Amino acid sequence: DKSTTNHALLVGPPGVGKTEIVKGFAQRIIEGKKDIPKSLRNKKVFLINTASLVQGGMFGYADQMKFLLNRIKGHEEEAILFFDEIHVAAQEKKLADYLKQELNRGRLHCIAATTTEEYQKTILKDKAFDRRFEKIYVPEMDDVNVKEVLQSIVKETKKCVLVDDKVIDLIIEKTNEVMEKERAKNKEKPSEDEKKEGKKEKANPHHQPWFSVQVLTGAMNKVVSSADTHYVPPALTEKKSKLISLLLSMNANADFRLTKEEGRNKLEKIKSLEEEIGEDEKKLKAKKNSN
Repeated sequence: DKSTTNHALLVGPPGVGKTEIVKGFAQRIIEGKKDIPKSLRNKKVFLINTASLVQGGMFGYADQMKFLLNRIKGHEEEAILFFDEIHVAAQEKKLADYLKQELNRGRLHCIAATTTEEYQKTILKDKAFDRRFEKIYVPEMDDVNVKEVLQSIVKETKKCVLVDDKVIDLIIEKTNEVMEKERAKNKEKPSEDEKKEGKKEKANPHHQPWFSVQVLTGAMNKVVSSADTHYVPPALTEKKSKLISLLLSMNANADFRLTKEEGRNKLEKIKSLEEEIGEDEKKLKAKKNSN
């Protein structure tokens, strides 16, 4: 049945890496990885901003979809459309009906993603929409996979921050502790007064790997920011060294006459270096302030 086999719906808690799975899948296609099935090796993944599609802008979602379909016309077999937060589209009946028609024709290949809560609250209410997708449930990552994600972030970052594996293990340990406390607290049943006010159990705010990624990247950014504050470009350091050398040379010769050509040349070099250093320090200060 093309209407199901052509379309996959990733369902899982927020922060478990549903979008990253699709990004990783697209990257593996680009890199020509051998673990990608032959039938998918020539595909191209297109990210659809579902929220913008719903808002429509000056043209409306129908025209935007037609524009998109025209862009891939003749190459439908090569294209995979990725709708992140597909529940946003499912909430709009007209757009949902439009998508159902397009998905049912079998011309498109589609991947979508939604949270477990939104799937149950929104998509399941539209059985016809739900039937268009083969559901793939994405659980929270275990510690081994979370560690691999964090290691890849450290490896791929261009900020040159070294992070020891022990630090990564500590981040995972501490974030897990915080999540366990949150979940234990959220499982507490509301009091009678809170029930009367309509208070419900809170959703778990953090999941892996998102939580650990936020902690790691936040710490790395702080290290970079701190390093930038004290960073002095090598060229500026060299100019300051030359200036100090010239000043020492002048001071070492108390009877050095500025009327002599050598003395005048040194004085001009000192003034020139002082001006250059002043300009360089202004630029460096402005750059640090902009960061």
